[in-house]
Amino acid sequence: MGFGSGFASQLFRLHPVLTSSLLVSGAAVRIRGWSSRQQIEIARLQVLVRCGLDTLWLLRPCDDGGTDYVCFRDCRDRVEVLEGYHLPPQMPLIKHRQFLLSAEVPGFRHRFERQQGFRHGPPLF
Repeated sequence: MGFGSGFASQLFRLHPVLTSSLLVSGAAVRIRGWSSRQQIEIARLQVLVRCGLDTLWLLRPCDDGGTDYVCFRDCRDRVEVLEGYHLPPQMPLIKHRQFLLSAEVPGFRHRFERQQGFRHGPPLF
């Protein structure tokens, strides 16, 4: 699964020249005129691409010690989105599963982050 047409490239494609230079250099990014949020977003996605990951996890802690999660998985021409809950040592509970087109992912992700309080985090399992 390459990132050329997957969801990571869609999220990462803020500027085509920037994308290729980031992938080659792996250097920290400071871009005049871009907000710190945009720069943080690039740094997150840079880590995903550099590590060769094809998943992105959004997490939200729960009062009972468990974690609500949203996992985006690159599936070539579309993205699988798993919404669920996990409280170790139990098996993860998948509440909802759907597939999105790559172009739909950024808006969907921002809805979870801004409206529902999810934050980027490490894989739960």
